[in-house]
Amino acid sequence: MNFNEESKLTRIFLTLLFLGGAVGFWQTVKIISGPEPQRAMSPGEVRETLEKMEAQDRKAWENMWREAGKTPPVAPQVN
Repeated sequence: MNFNEESKLTRIFLTLLFLGGAVGFWQTVKIISGPEPQRAMSPGEVRETLEKMEAQDRKAWENMWREAGKTPPVAPQVN
């Protein structure tokens, strides 16, 4: 079977079939290789990240009240 001697429709079908197989093979390789490793955060990094998030939340809390034209109440302390 010579690829150049086939009809245009048959060549398109065979090309799509080949590409589908290649994509399927690539997906299978990705699944078998497993997920990418993730780095765990140290306790200091976790604390620092939480402090930054709390500061952003407090700022957003105050801005929300100020945009409403009111004095912001004291935000509850996060333990």
